[in-house]
Amino acid sequence: MASTFPVYAFPDASGLSNATALQAILKEYYGPQKIKEMVYRRNKLFAMIHKEEDWAGEVVPIPVVYANPQGASRTFGNLVGSSTVQGTPASAAVKFFMQWTQDYAVVSITNLVQLASRNDAGAFIKAIQREMNGGLRTAENRWAGSMFRRSTGTIGVSSTFGSVGTGVVQLADPMSITQFEVGQVIMASSSDGGSNIGSSYGWIFAVDRGSSQFTVATSAANAATKTAGTPNNWSGVMYFSVAGDVNLSINGLADWLPTSAPGGSDSFNGVNRSADVVRLAGVRWNGSNQSIEEALVDAAALAAREDGTPELGITNHTSFAALEKALGAKREYVNYEHDEVPGVGFSGLRIHGADEEINIFADRSCQGKVCYLLDPDSWTLGSMKQLPHVLTELDGLSELRDPNNDATQIRIGGYGILASDSPGHNAVVQLQS
Repeated sequence: MASTFPVYAFPDASGLSNATALQAILKEYYGPQKIKEMVYRRNKLFAMIHKEEDWAGEVVPIPVVYANPQGASRTFGNLVGSSTVQGTPASAAVKFFMQWTQDYAVVSITNLVQLASRNDAGAFIKAIQREMNGGLRTAENRWAGSMFRRSTGTIGVSSTFGSVGTGVVQLADPMSITQFEVGQVIMASSSDGGSNIGSSYGWIFAVDRGSSQFTVATSAANAATKTAGTPNNWSGVMYFSVAGDVNLSINGLADWLPTSAPGGSDSFNGVNRSADVVRLAGVRWNGSNQSIEEALVDAAALAAREDGTPELGITNHTSFAALEKALGAKREYVNYEHDEVPGVGFSGLRIHGADEEINIFADRSCQGKVCYLLDPDSWTLGSMKQLPHVLTELDGLSELRDPNNDATQIRIGGYGILASDSPGHNAVVQLQS
């Protein structure tokens, strides 16, 4: 039977690497549309949010008007002349000066794999696809997860450490287990975005997703032999981030819509939001003592009071399931189809808010016991080129010789900013489950 794979030029008997073949595969199988299909299929918020892929500038200013001109009175004399009783005749506005977040993933394909499959086009392509698909999934997981979290880079918090077993971390939020993978090197701090405890790291070699636990070793060598250990000074409640990520992540929803109102010492991208904590930092609603439907409806009413139209609700799968069961016979389903990427679509629930119907979807990266009610028109995911993409900026090459290994290296990266020009049109809702 004839091969169904494209025909490429492969290394000859001398064993010389054929970069042309690899480059051809990368171009055919990992173009912009293919990457979007892979990234959007598993990440609902990432898929749905409005994107602009041509942003530029070292810093991006995001203006937000939070008060209209107040030069108004029913007594004309209060507005003109020497009267000291005058309103402010200009709008009150701020600019959030947003910094770029840059993120990278590296795929390494050994020359042994390339040479072993040099006479079999199918095997060669599958070897490349296996590693590239994995690298892109890592990149997408990092971007999709960070969109919900803070710029501190924290991906999970421990409730206990070592009490279950040596080197075993029990996560406080079971939903955050989606952010941890075998092979990660992580650091811990005693506060969100704090310094590295003990100047030490943990090498993850086991993840128990059913129990929301992972196990670390104190070195790469120990991880290879699955020898659990306690990194220097790790104990109690700790905040975990991937090594190299601390305070370098994107400003996600937890930054833009904090569950605690910003105070007088607030400084978010150059702005003290305490001047108007709702219009500059969103609506907060603690619905932990209500049914999920009631909490969402009450929060949506507050957002509507601020002229917001939160048509999109994003929560985690546990809260979504609780809402689905609570609605019972009243449940209404809604389908979303992506208008740029055929075949990418999701099923959600529809509830009735104050002014608009709200479509609720479950996203695997969302934190536990929270739902974000979003006005889609107020958000933009800005980037330089597609987010993520195969890096070819400097010389047009999509692969490089790995300087430290007998392998070819492919780099995946992206530069992004999550921005809102009307934070007060959105709400963060704390839920009972």
